[in-house]
Amino acid sequence: MTRGEHFYRTLGLPLALTIILFAISWLSIALTRNWMSVATLWPVNAIILAVLLRSTVSAGRCVSVLLGGAVALGLANVAVGNGAGLSTALALANILEVVIAWALLVKLQTDTADLARLRNLIV
Repeated sequence: MTRGEHFYRTLGLPLALTIILFAISWLSIALTRNWMSVATLWPVNAIILAVLLRSTVSAGRCVSVLLGGAVALGLANVAVGNGAGLSTALALANILEVVIAWALLVKLQTDTADLARLRNLIV
């Protein structure tokens, strides 16, 4: 592996993911937030979960995805005018949701899930 490839894998991909998650988070909050400050459309948690499920399982990769997601979520909330405390709490709650879903899906998954089968959609 060349030095550039190593940089791209260790820093480039997580940084790119963080930027993409920030943009999607900001757009979701800014465009769909109602009077109670709740975003109607929130695909960010699903994206983080999909990245975790599709990537190779390594502690460093998982931490970088979760940390990048938390930073993106927190910064997006600050960018739309929420306070630092609320932004941190919302980011941590979203990451906790992703971690719980990820743990359950990893525990329940025995082989590659075939989403065309009704049984796999129910489980």
